Amino acid sequence: MDFEKLIIDSKQKDISTLKEEISQIMLDKRYTTDIFTTFTFNGFYRARKHNNVKGNFVDGTLFEFINEKEFWNPPIEFAKLGRCNNDGESMFYCSGDFITAVLEVKPEVGDYITIANFSNFYTDSVPQFRINPIGKTYLVKIPNLQNLFDGYILDESQYEIENFLDKLFHQDVDDNELYKYKLSVAVSQIFMTDGTHRKKSLIQTDGLLYPSIIRNQKSYCFALKPWWVHCFFEITTIQTIQVIEKGKDFLKLKLLRNGRVKGEKIYPADFFDIEWKIPPVKPENTERIEF
Repeated sequence: MDFEKLIIDSKQKDISTLKEEISQIMLDKRYTTDIFTTFTFNGFYRARKHNNVKGNFVDGTLFEFINEKEFWNPPIEFAKLGRCNNDGESMFYCSGDFITAVLEVKPEVGDYITIANFSNFYTDSVPQFRINPIGKTYLVKIPNLQNLFDGYILDESQYEIENFLDKLFHQDVDDNELYKYKLSVAVSQIFMTDGTHRKKSLIQTDGLLYPSIIRNQKSYCFALKPWWVHCFFEITTIQTIQVIEKGKDFLKLKLLRNGRVKGEKIYPADFFDIEWKIPPVKPENTERIEF
């Protein structure tokens, strides 16, 4: 199968057609997914880039980030085509570590970025999720994921598809190439319902694990169904930083403010205002982070 042609042809095809074509390829090659049924999160990070330290200027008007809802998944009316979601479909994207979350928003010198740290608020027990990995040829090389793939042997006959999926999900897509997301969305819909087994009942999953655009054999990302995140997690810390310097393998970041959510979450739909504080000017507020 010419996967490059599949990517190019996706420009003229809709997602449902691409989904059928990919499903057929996977069936022909006897490809099946591998769902982790007891995946647990201690926490994760989500970043948002903006053009003013307090929020975003839009058409000359400053919209300040005063409520924590600014750092959760967007409302469906603002959800645009992305790596794992269609237009009007809101997905909760996040990363397992701080620096990956920052790098995923493609930072440039001068950019303001706010990073929210989410933690499980059920301290007595950690909820388990059904997570489907995509691009396993790369994911198995990441040290922090070794416990998941312990003893896992990738079938050599699946290398072609796995390498294609890895390339598809870590590709850096520019604004004028958004059509490339249609193919990854089609694949995401298949993996979200384990669509590789047509003769079996569809197995719903809670999210996807896939390679980051950062190829350091450390970084990976998640696309999660928002409801489950809202049910089990809350924002514990928020920080706004500015990119001071950028190199091939490092970022120099300056801490501008810290945020605290002014309320105790009880229900999934709870959102509270944020109390922002500017830290004292100290040398340690600027940090160089390598990746």
